Amino acid sequence: MSPDQYFYLSNGIAALGWLLLFFAPKWKWTKLLCLSYLIPFVLALIYSYLLAKKIMVGGEGGFFPLEQVVLLLQNPASALIAWIHILTFDLFVGSMIVIDAQKQGISHWILLPCLIITLLYGPFGFVVYMTTRYFIKPKARGTSF
Repeated sequence: MSPDQYFYLSNGIAALGWLLLFFAPKWKWTKLLCLSYLIPFVLALIYSYLLAKKIMVGGEGGFFPLEQVVLLLQNPASALIAWIHILTFDLFVGSMIVIDAQKQGISHWILLPCLIITLLYGPFGFVVYMTTRYFIKPKARGTSF
């Protein structure tokens, strides 16, 4: 497969996961595909394959200092791997948020803005959810997070 094909495949898989979390959080297929972390796992497999392939080929750039990171991400293969990393972890966190919110008895209508922010801004969405969770005073304070 070409890098473009991996890009579209990964985006499609992630989009399916997010749509399920947004619109059908309690549906059996959402539980199977997202809340069991199956879709994030599939994305992680794609990421791992591409990472191993990239490591074998090598390339410019690195992880420290910042100039090396910038150089690394100028490479399309490295940018694709970084993008799939983001897709995977944002969806993983979104799935964790839905699981926790369901355990805590938080309304999905309250949760939806947190999920949208997590999709768009990753860690900031997690901060918004945890803040919301604190102020909502849900039924039970679990130890999910």
